Amino acid sequence: MKLLLVCTTCPVPPFGGAALRELGWLRTASEFSEVALVTLTRNEQERMAIAGLDSTCTIVHEVSAPRSVPRRLRDLFMAGLSGVPYLVWSGYERRLHVAVSRIVGQWSPDVVQAELLPATPYLEVARSRAIPTVYSAHNVESRIVGGLSAGWPRKGRVRHMRRFEARMAREADAVVAVTAAEASWFHDHASRVHHIPNAVDLDESAFVVPSEWLGRDLLFVGHLGYGPNVDAAVTLARQVFPDVRRGFPETRCVIAGAAPTRAVRDLAGDGVDVVADPDDLAPLWSGAGVLVCPLRWGGGSRIKILEAAARGVPVVSTQFGAEGLEFEPGVHLRVGSDAQELAGATVLLLRDRALADRTARAAYGAVERHHTWTRLRSAMMEVYEGLLGDHRQR
Repeated sequence: MKLLLVCTTCPVPPFGGAALRELGWLRTASEFSEVALVTLTRNEQERMAIAGLDSTCTIVHEVSAPRSVPRRLRDLFMAGLSGVPYLVWSGYERRLHVAVSRIVGQWSPDVVQAELLPATPYLEVARSRAIPTVYSAHNVESRIVGGLSAGWPRKGRVRHMRRFEARMAREADAVVAVTAAEASWFHDHASRVHHIPNAVDLDESAFVVPSEWLGRDLLFVGHLGYGPNVDAAVTLARQVFPDVRRGFPETRCVIAGAAPTRAVRDLAGDGVDVVADPDDLAPLWSGAGVLVCPLRWGGGSRIKILEAAARGVPVVSTQFGAEGLEFEPGVHLRVGSDAQELAGATVLLLRDRALADRTARAAYGAVERHHTWTRLRSAMMEVYEGLLGDHRQR
């Protein structure tokens, strides 16, 4: 089988949830299929990292498209003019369309898959040649737009986004959703929907229980240009961390990830470290005592929680932050409904290392059972085998 993945978010370096899922999917798919990748790159770090995928992919083609101010203004103008959401225009690049068309014509993939909503318009190239298509929906985007602001403008944007992503779901031959709740949403708009949760590769990190290391930092990791993560980072630094620090003055708060906004950068100081575009997350994980995930809105599920569990870092999260994961509150992680409860749960894990060890071991077991790419490989194969079987019968 030959699979072409089209990405408008580069899968490397894998610092954000979208990139981590794309990279895990790529590597797993390459075990049973030839894989080609066409992706946008936004900066020199991504352009340098993309070469590392040559051993995984048969074809790797990148199109450089930095997000300059003129480019953003163009996207805003075209979104207003065309009725296509700004998020989708942010992923449009004529050179990427040309590259997809060329590879589809010359390489003849069996399936073409779009990662995230902004990549779905490129599936038209495959449909025009009767090639089966997959929309890998990391999120229900209209749900995210609904959390951005209040009032009538928000309602209009939500309706606008909902109509567009519903149409893209209908036009794709299959949709892959990350959580059961999001799969249910797509079932209302698409004929073939698969629920394949997020996952990690346990071979990429070593599990060590909290009592065996000296890490005491509060850590938050994610794409720091993504609205829900920005909100979570501000909540952690301004509301959760001060309460924790009163009991543990030596503890620091580390917020790390790609493309931090000004609001995130301004959090730095007085015990808060903001690590922008880190080259290596390993030192940050080794210094972590607790991963704190104060997410209040967004989409998909949190790979950062799975990564923490794989390393033995106990997790404190909101209920929403752990949505879509096979984690039970009080067993695999501690849950708080507001900043005060999140701080209290964090203090408890830092103070009671036996509890932290039990929590970490339980979380690692949940990842082993439900959230590794090895376990999800058969579900991925079923997506493609079903599509190709239907295609042959036409």
